[in-house]
Parts: sequence; structure tokens; C-alpha cells
Amino acid sequence: QGGHGGPGRMGMEPGVSAIGTVLIKTETFKAADGTVTIVRHQQGEITAVSASSITIKSSSVERTYVINADTVALGNTVDALAVGDSVGIEATVDGDTATATEIHSRPADGQPGDQPAGQPGDMGRHGGPEGMGGPAARDALGVETAEELIVEKADGSIVTLNETEGTVVSVSGTTLTITNAAGETVTFEVPSSVTPERNRAAAALSDFVAGDDVHVLVDASSGAVVAVHGHDASAMSDGPMGGRRGHGGHGHGGPQGDDVAALPSADSNNA
Repeated sequence: QGGHGGPGRMGMEPGVSAIGTVLIKTETFKAADGTVTIVRHQQGEITAVSASSITIKSSSVERTYVINADTVALGNTVDALAVGDSVGIEATVDGDTATATEIHSRPADGQPGDQPAGQPGDMGRHGGPEGMGGPAARDALGVETAEELIVEKADGSIVTLNETEGTVVSVSGTTLTITNAAGETVTFEVPSSVTPERNRAAAALSDFVAGDDVHVLVDASSGAVVAVHGHDASAMSDGPMGGRRGHGGHGHGGPQGDDVAALPSADSNNA
């Protein structure tokens, strides 16, 4: 077993790469008893840090997180972190307050692990067994009902996208109706300017059928659907078009797993 790596790579977000780079991801989970948990993930550079808080900047987007006795620091201890360090954050969100549950950084001693230097940590795309990225921990939170992505576009502008993932119930003209993982029904109006993608190929909205797995991205500012992508049930796999993905885990394998991030979710309403 190698030492803790640096921040691991964020999980791939289907359909988002054509729009830009995800800076922060916020996921909303709903447990069987109705409990709602919001989890935020961010990778960036420290702009301020103390024993009680840490501020992270990703491109032009900055967020501050509370540090408390339950915050776990992986890589470096909190008192060893400094302005300019690259870190990955997992946090729980309650109203306007985000509290860091884990802070991932490159170990100060550069202690090598089994993973070659410069490689991302081994939690990878589906997260690992530890932290909120692991499947056991995610299952304990319940099902993911919504996701908010703060994305930097190629021109440097920032856009907030709400993503809903679910199963197609019906398609009628430009109206797409799906059920999310919590069994809630959500309806979207898909503009003609949007070219859906099904099974990794351009498709018409009418090509989607009941039972297909689908992701719908909505611009949070305008409320307009900007992307629809999905696949039929037989195409489900662990690949990019596979079933429900975990957020990218934070690197634990190599000393220099670089690049992390992930984000929680706000409400993904219909357009």
C-alpha cells in the first residue's frame, strides 16, 4: 500500500466536456427516510487557510470551507497547508455553510506509493472505498437526486448547470419526461437547437424510449435545456456511457496524483 497521493482526478461528466471544464460539483442525496445531504467537491489552489477555515480558488471561482475537529486531512496536516498549495476538498453543505470533511493534498515528504509519481490516485472515476467518494459511503447517503456543476467555458466565462439523471418515461414532441433515482418525475422541454446524444451518437429526441438512461443538463440562469445524453439499458457498462457514476475520487495511490474535483448539486428543475 502506497502513501496518500495528491488530489485525484475528477470523474467524467457526460455531455459537459463539450461545454467546458467542471470547477465545482455539488450533489444532492436523498435517503430512504427522507434525509437530504448535500456534498460539494472542489479542486484548486489555497488562497487563505487557518485552523478553522480554508479558502480554495478554482480559476476565477472561490469558495470557503469550515474546518473542524471532524475534518480529515490526507497528505499534509492542516497546519502544514499554505497559500498556493493545490488541494482537493470534500464538504457537506448546510445552507450557506460548507464544512470540509476531507482535505486532500500532496504529502509534504513526497513519500512514494505503489503508483508511479505523476500518476493520478487509484480511486479514479468511480471513487474508492474511502470517504464520500466510496460506494459504501455514497450508498449510506441514499440516492442522488440532483447535481449542480460550475463550469468554465472555453472563453473563460462561468456557467452553472443543473444536471438530472434518470430513466426515460416518455417522449412527446419536444417534451421529455423522466424519473430520477428517488422515483420523482421530472419533465423537460428540449429546444430544437439542442442535438441529443444517444449511445454516443447524435440522435433525435424521438429516438429515446422508455427505460433509457438519460442525463439532462439545464442552464441554471436561463432554465433552458442545453444538453441531453443517454443510452439504452443494454449499453450500460462501466464506461463513459455506463450506469450511475461516482464522483471522481481523490488520489490515494501515488505521491503526485494530480488534478481532483467534484461538486454537489442544487435543484435540477425542468426547463
